[in-house]
Amino acid sequence: MVQRRATGLKLQPLTRWWRTRSSRERWLMLGLAVAGVAYLLSAGLV
Repeated sequence: MVQRRATGLKLQPLTRWWRTRSSRERWLMLGLAVAGVAYLLSAGLV
């Protein structure tokens, strides 16, 4: 429970930064994140 609260505090500046981004930048970041995860998964599976 304490650990979750700590990670929540760490994520607070990130969420604040996320809100300052424009919607286009958000989608770009999201796309890059998804592509990165997909790449890591495929690399791990192969």
